[in-house]
Amino acid sequence: MAPGSEIVHFNLGSVYLRMGKVKKAIEEYLTCTRLAPDFVHPYVMLYKIYQRMGKTEMAERVKRKVMKMRKNGREIFSFLERKRRKKIHG
Repeated sequence: MAPGSEIVHFNLGSVYLRMGKVKKAIEEYLTCTRLAPDFVHPYVMLYKIYQRMGKTEMAERVKRKVMKMRKNGREIFSFLERKRRKKIHG
């Protein structure tokens, strides 16, 4: 793969997600993680997708991976949780 192709897969995942093609989005984000294992963004997107799908165990697995990867991993997920709660409670 060409350098930077992980960005192409990340962007494709985002497009598929907006189109409602969740399975295809997951495939693209997973490809992105294989190409660039230190790129945190696809993991965050996978976490959010798995949470929405009710796949809590998979979401937690992704969360643990990010927490190992990043010193600020806990902050990332605290932010996402606050954002989710705000969306639910207005």
